[in-house]
Amino acid sequence: MRLFRIFRLVKVAKYAAQLPVLSKALQSSTGGFGIGFFSIFMFLILWGSSIYYSETSSCTLDPSDNLWKYDDGTPTKFQSIPHSLWWTIVTMCTVGYGDAFPITPAGKVVASVVMLCGVMVLAFPLTVLSGNFMDKWSDFLVEQEKETLKSWQRKFYRLLKKAEGTGENQVLALLPTPDRLLKAIWDDLLTLKANIDTCKVAVHSVKMQVKKMDLVLKQLDMAIKFAEIERTEGDPDVLAPNPAPVPGTNVTGPNTNC
Repeated sequence: MRLFRIFRLVKVAKYAAQLPVLSKALQSSTGGFGIGFFSIFMFLILWGSSIYYSETSSCTLDPSDNLWKYDDGTPTKFQSIPHSLWWTIVTMCTVGYGDAFPITPAGKVVASVVMLCGVMVLAFPLTVLSGNFMDKWSDFLVEQEKETLKSWQRKFYRLLKKAEGTGENQVLALLPTPDRLLKAIWDDLLTLKANIDTCKVAVHSVKMQVKKMDLVLKQLDMAIKFAEIERTEGDPDVLAPNPAPVPGTNVTGPNTNC
């Protein structure tokens, strides 16, 4: 029964339409891949050689077995540049098998540089591929939308042809094509912008009228104050000073106790 599970691969056929997107993205990324792989190659050569010379500088070559050994007699894992290149690839890909590792301080410095910069070097071609894939995928979605719209147009045409018996050209002229839809949306946006500009002009006019009314009210207030001042200057009762009270007299009324 497990053998029949292989037929589940038939489900992959529904993704056959998306496979050309990946192939187009790979074709568009050829130039970026060339630069990226060249950078990776130079990175491997440079730092693979650096780790080799950093480790073997503290070793001595044993003529008996032709191996580089440390002072304690332990052979180093970096016996040749190909071995060092293998270690550089493993470290740059963040795999870290642990079969080889530097011991000397210079080797540890080189290993730190490889660990920090290796990820960035690997990310360059992957970034190019992902960017091109997103562009091609967006184009693919646009084409799908166009095909969907065309299929709906064809269905609508068949329905109208059955119902009214009109010709194909007359029906297609009535269908909302993408260009017509975009033009209608653009016209609506222009109309909305014109209405907004008109509202702005009206609001500005209202503000100017309010300022004029405020100025008129201030002038009216000043005129009222001037009128009160003139009325006060023309009234003799207001201008005559009050007589000073005589000592010993009651200013409130006659003295009835006399």
